[in-house]
Amino acid sequence: LLSGVDTPAFKGTPKREGYVFKGWNPAVAEKVTGDATYAATWGEDKNNNGIDDNEETKYTVTYKDGVDGEEVFADQVYGNLLSGVATPAFEGTPTREGYVFKGWEPSVAEKVTGDVTYVARWGEDKNNNGIADDEETKYTVRYTDGVDEEVIFADQVYGNLLSGVDTPAFKGTPTREGYVFKGWKPAVAEKVTGDVTYVAVWEKAKDNNGDTKPGDMKPGNTKPGNTKPGNTKPNTTTNSSTKAGTSARSPKTSDTANLALWMALLVVSGGSMVINKKKKYNR
Repeated sequence: LLSGVDTPAFKGTPKREGYVFKGWNPAVAEKVTGDATYAATWGEDKNNNGIDDNEETKYTVTYKDGVDGEEVFADQVYGNLLSGVATPAFEGTPTREGYVFKGWEPSVAEKVTGDVTYVARWGEDKNNNGIADDEETKYTVRYTDGVDEEVIFADQVYGNLLSGVDTPAFKGTPTREGYVFKGWKPAVAEKVTGDVTYVAVWEKAKDNNGDTKPGDMKPGNTKPGNTKPGNTKPNTTTNSSTKAGTSARSPKTSDTANLALWMALLVVSGGSMVINKKKKYNR
């Protein structure tokens, strides 16, 4: 090339994967003035948007646990991110005792488009079965007195119960006049496994002799206190030593005392008469 002629142009467009062409170094002179080497300059373009990364706005992606007053996991922060690059994933698996991880709010975008904070969402898991409680079937436990046409106690109902939690206990002690509480049918399970109704079991109360208390009638009885089946009359007491022709009634104590008094008076009167006769005779 002769000095002073136009500098020949580069034919085509310089290209390089992951980079953008930024020009020549040194800048191409308009005219040839001597030997010259023009070296291409490149700018990294990780997001392949045709803009030198150094000339772009950078963004930050943050992952947080979303729990106040407690650190479930440390924040994970990814900075200096270019628009259009893949969103960095959370490293590890978010875990929290008594809860299940339900995702991020907002949902994690595939690509970075700006600064963003993703907050963990948690679902309570009281029965620790790995399923959020609000996604599980709930059950009801009911306690009832089992007595028709009479309310011994109001039903106790426990609803919205999860499978596997402890069965709620009956509050108080079941009582019923003239009866003894014997338990529940079916027997109360330790854990909730489904809807269930527990019915009180009663047994008629007994007195100290093993007999049913007044008002508790066994088959065949017609009066309170008569406990032997087949009896229809009140119990009576007879004197087995009474002989035929004699009264079954023994003399009362007061009758015997009166008889003894009369006999004593007769003896005294008789003695007085004898003494008087002797006195007359002696005269």
